[in-house]
Amino acid sequence: MTNASEFKNGRVQLELITSQEEATTQLAAFEVIQRCYDLQTMPYRPDYLDTPEWAQRRQMALHDAGYRCQLNARHWRNLEVHHNTYDRRGAELPKDLIVLCADCHRHVHKFIMGDPTTEAAA
Repeated sequence: MTNASEFKNGRVQLELITSQEEATTQLAAFEVIQRCYDLQTMPYRPDYLDTPEWAQRRQMALHDAGYRCQLNARHWRNLEVHHNTYDRRGAELPKDLIVLCADCHRHVHKFIMGDPTTEAAA
């Protein structure tokens, strides 16, 4: 039979475990927020483009596009993933990215964005 003292000690131990779980959850949330900040503030090239987060988003974009250029579906070689916006860098939404072949990517930068000096990469 459990006496009052043992019951009380067990309850205190349970509260401590709950606090440790809460602390772990809060630490994990902080680490996610810190990583998002790091991704948004690190240099784009080459640092951001070398992250596992970018590799995963890039792969998802390629898969979603059927491994084809989204401006010319006949093109399936030399595919690159272009950012339509950098507003959510590190947490891109599918609409933030477009898959382009290298030729179409160059054309987007030169004719649509008006930046003939920008080399398409990624």
